[in-house]
Amino acid sequence: MALLARTVRALEAIAPLTLADAAWDNVGVLVEAPPSTARSTASRVLLTVDLTAETLAEAVRDARVGVVVA
Repeated sequence: MALLARTVRALEAIAPLTLADAAWDNVGVLVEAPPSTARSTASRVLLTVDLTAETLAEAVRDARVGVVVA
């Protein structure tokens, strides 16, 4: 199973999307890389409070990062 799918499954177990308030909660997969650019060998998830340009640059520099959770 791909890293993104495993990450989504784990997050859903902790915080089901059904518990989100659709009026204001911005939840779920917000951005996904096109399949041709996905890092098939990535094995790490970068966790951040806010996705900033610096955080994104950090994730892009590290080939082991395949998912960013913010």
